[in-house]
Amino acid sequence: MDAEREALQTTAYPEVQTFCQKHGLMFEVVDLRWGIQHTQATDHMTTELCLEELDRCRKTSLGPAFVALLGDQYGPCLVPTLIEEEEWEALKAQLTARPGDLELVAQHFRRDENAVPPSYVLQAPGPGDARGPEEATLTSVLRCGAQEARRLGLITQEQWHRYQRSVIEWEIERGLLSLTDGEQGATVFLREIQDLNRHILEDCALKMVDRLADGCLDTDAQHLLSSLKGRIADRQPGVLRAHRLPWSRDLVNPKNKAHARYLQELGEQFVARANHQVLERLRELEVGRQDLAWLYQEIRHHLGLSAEATGTFCGRQELLARVGRRLRQSDSHPHTPLVLFGPPGIGKTALMCELAEQVPGLLGCKTVTVLRLLGTSQMSRGAHGLLRSLCFQVCLAYGLPLPPAQVLEAHARVVQFFHTLLHTVSRRNFESLVILLDSVEDVDSTRRRRRLPWLPPRCPPRVHLIVSACSGKPGVLDAVQRTVTDRESFWEVEPLSSIQGQEMVRLLLVASRRTLSPGQRDLLWASLPECGHPGQLRLAFEEARKWASFTVPAPLASTAEDMLHELCARLEQTHGQLLVARALGYLVSSR
Repeated sequence: MDAEREALQTTAYPEVQTFCQKHGLMFEVVDLRWGIQHTQATDHMTTELCLEELDRCRKTSLGPAFVALLGDQYGPCLVPTLIEEEEWEALKAQLTARPGDLELVAQHFRRDENAVPPSYVLQAPGPGDARGPEEATLTSVLRCGAQEARRLGLITQEQWHRYQRSVIEWEIERGLLSLTDGEQGATVFLREIQDLNRHILEDCALKMVDRLADGCLDTDAQHLLSSLKGRIADRQPGVLRAHRLPWSRDLVNPKNKAHARYLQELGEQFVARANHQVLERLRELEVGRQDLAWLYQEIRHHLGLSAEATGTFCGRQELLARVGRRLRQSDSHPHTPLVLFGPPGIGKTALMCELAEQVPGLLGCKTVTVLRLLGTSQMSRGAHGLLRSLCFQVCLAYGLPLPPAQVLEAHARVVQFFHTLLHTVSRRNFESLVILLDSVEDVDSTRRRRRLPWLPPRCPPRVHLIVSACSGKPGVLDAVQRTVTDRESFWEVEPLSSIQGQEMVRLLLVASRRTLSPGQRDLLWASLPECGHPGQLRLAFEEARKWASFTVPAPLASTAEDMLHELCARLEQTHGQLLVARALGYLVSSR
């Protein structure tokens, strides 16, 4: 598909980019497997990386989310990188009658006791190990074993698919066929070459179809490809754009008039389809704005992130109790907002999310709790969007009139409406209101002008504001202190105790279905004596979760900075120094 990719890159993408910019959007293309180093170490990571990218595009895109270029190759079926113990035993039982096949499988997998439940891990080939024929044989052996295990009911249909599907089918399944809510921004361009069957039988050197190791046509792969095309046509016919091309040894040659016309049509169809999908989503959003779907989406976003953060929360009981006492003592009279501050990675976000869950119990009465993890969504990056969403949520919670359109037009009016709304809620003498705003430094006005004019300096009775701020960024605390002048309202978030740190790592391992051997556990804590910094503990966990039970790890770095250096070195080894250096450089400069 080189010619097709080149045509889209040079003509179609710039047109869609211009169209999107006119509507205030950015057009970003993720071409799967471009930018991922093709090495033995990363081959088996590629499929998971691509599927994760598909999920991300479907989740974030306002319009086109998945485009497939499908020709006459079904592609390789990769060996699963991980087989759980029960599934392994089912496969092994089918191979006992073939000792050679059983030995081949056993040579390539090792049991990992650190997985929960224990699993068998595919071993990456060494630098000098031959590939190709042996891997194809391993794939064939596992497919036969899975076929028999499925027939006997020992494994599920989904488990069986892991041994039968090619990477292409996995991607189309995830990006299109598994959808339950329509096409959702998907398009499949189907390229069919006329008289291809006659030519591929005449010339075994043609690479445009699947072939076996001996050069013969892989008829099984061709049947699976035909089945895949049939499933797309049956289940999502609206996404298909088929093109029939005359035969050429160059397959697609831009100098061939018919082929040049095909490439032009492909680009035009791509542009028309993408632009239409963008407009449809924008229309849906416009309707959604009228029926408050945007607000529910914003609330769900922050609650979803909060659930992730609190899943492994531990410690901080004294601080939580102290916050509870302050809420109760100040509930009946005016007071200043509470500011929780600390260096990066100390656990402020997790603490704020835990507070959001515990507020009713800490305050000892019914409450309306509003949580925003600032900077994590488009609406929470700017003060105007943040206050707009807060006003709508609070008005709905208390049955108050929503802010009128003329108020929403000007930022100063929104700020005034927000401040007035807090006093209105207080006078109703109903449920207390607690608003938690995490990472105020990530709001544009704080980051650029070092000011928080929208933050009330005092809260009326039964209204509480809790904000968190990073003390490691210059000027942030000064900006907050210009609004909240009472120094008694600034509480520092301190590191966890070493016991709490160990508990945090244990919870993280449990959540990721991993454990450590006694020796590995001893090594981990020997590398982190008395460590209670959640950011550093998280880095240590990310390293330790990769250890299999047969891994003999080296001691970890003793500081967070050295850990980050080791992480970057490992990323460079896996993905290449240039890609990692440029990606990190862009991330830093974008701030």
